[in-house]
Amino acid sequence: MSLRLVSINKDLKDINNIKNLYKNSFPVNEQIPFWYLLYKSKKNYVDLFALYDNELFVGFTCLITNKDITFVLYLAIDNSHRSRGYGGKALSKIKECYPNNRVVLNIEEVNVSAKDYQQRMKRKSFYLKNGFKNSRFKLKEVNNNMFEVLVNKGDITKEEYLNLFKKFTGRTIFVFVKPKLIT
Repeated sequence: MSLRLVSINKDLKDINNIKNLYKNSFPVNEQIPFWYLLYKSKKNYVDLFALYDNELFVGFTCLITNKDITFVLYLAIDNSHRSRGYGGKALSKIKECYPNNRVVLNIEEVNVSAKDYQQRMKRKSFYLKNGFKNSRFKLKEVNNNMFEVLVNKGDITKEEYLNLFKKFTGRTIFVFVKPKLIT
């Protein structure tokens, strides 16, 4: 297995596979319009990558970087290639590409009353096994969905987290979507 990252643009041969994977991997309320991700990826602090094993498309990721923090906004492995080690390899590749950065991501809160509790436990175990740990806070969205914030090296402060999203959204939009962080 030789995983590589390829920058995504509208002309990439697998762009439709990427869009389908995106649409089918994340709840609609967590999806930023794909055209907006493509637009933002032209900025030097947003990376939108397709994941390939040699020439085989296996997934994609969207990363936001601010100073020494790289946030995994999205990471998805195609269903037909799951449970083959690609998720762990993708995280290793991200850490390799940003060696001096703390890598941060959100996962749905592991809550025993959640319908998909087992899936959430499995996801959290995967990230813990890959070197992540809980930060000191959680994210509460407008719709009351709760997310655990995980980090792989050191810790992240609420201020750093908010600054990262302010950079991604811009000041004006940030006022309307400012994440609510719970200790």
